[in-house]
Amino acid sequence: MLRDFNTWDESNPTFNKLTDAVDNLLSSTNLQEVIIQQFNIPVTVEKILCLRSKGLLNDEVINFYFEMLQEWSALYDEACTVHYSTFFMGELQKYFQKTVLRWQKRNIHVWSVNKLLIPINISNYHWILMVVYPQRGLIEYYNSMPGYFRLLVSFFKQRAENEHQRNINWILEQGECPRQPNGFDCGVYTILNAHFLTEGRGLTMSTYTVEEATLFRKKIVYAICMGRIDFLKRYSIQESAASGHHHTKRLRTLNPTTDNDLLH
Repeated sequence: MLRDFNTWDESNPTFNKLTDAVDNLLSSTNLQEVIIQQFNIPVTVEKILCLRSKGLLNDEVINFYFEMLQEWSALYDEACTVHYSTFFMGELQKYFQKTVLRWQKRNIHVWSVNKLLIPINISNYHWILMVVYPQRGLIEYYNSMPGYFRLLVSFFKQRAENEHQRNINWILEQGECPRQPNGFDCGVYTILNAHFLTEGRGLTMSTYTVEEATLFRKKIVYAICMGRIDFLKRYSIQESAASGHHHTKRLRTLNPTTDNDLLH
């Protein structure tokens, strides 16, 4: 059982047994077995099989990991980082005004946090990450998706008006991060990018390697089975990235009061 291993330590003599246990789980045929139920998310064997090699990650795995990041961030005094669900952008697209009002009623004070991390699924085949800095009027995206940017601007513009915040001219920046060499690792890269940004670290093209991203699939399996990620060493992916700078490319300033296609 994976829970028999207290930590993910590649230098531990039992590490091979740990990875074997991960491989055994990913070979299981008991698809409806619930591995863990936490954060109101039941994770079954069927859902976690997406973490096999070349698998496309699903909502359950990404949302579960983001919930763990939320808990983990508080341990490092990073509670000012908020992680949204993968369903947020879908709700915003279909029910914009209702979503604005519902989030207002839930008393989520987005203006009091430093950043919000939002995983986005594009056409059910590709994951990207949006990072919103409400106090700075800045939205970073880790892939190209300007339409989502305009929708987010509309959301925060409405929230600002409802909460009597100052008018902000929002800025869109393309965040620099490692590039996947294939068509199936986007979910893993989205989680890794969110992981680094939650730590408050910068991302560059070389923050982590393809090999490290591949191994991270097994780390995600282990983390989900444990229901926490505090066991991961801080800066565990690549120590040299700790000194890296956060690179973004500013594309343009968008004034939500003059753009006519905010919701498209």
